[in-house]
Amino acid sequence: ANPADPEPVHRGLSGWPPAPRPRR
Repeated sequence: ANPADPEPVHRGLSGWPPAPRPRR
C-alpha cells in the first residue's frame, strides 16, 4: 500500500490505487 494513501485498504493486497469501498 501507499504510505500517503488517504484511504488505506486492509485486505493484504499490494494494489494501487486501492479498490473502492463496497456500498452496502
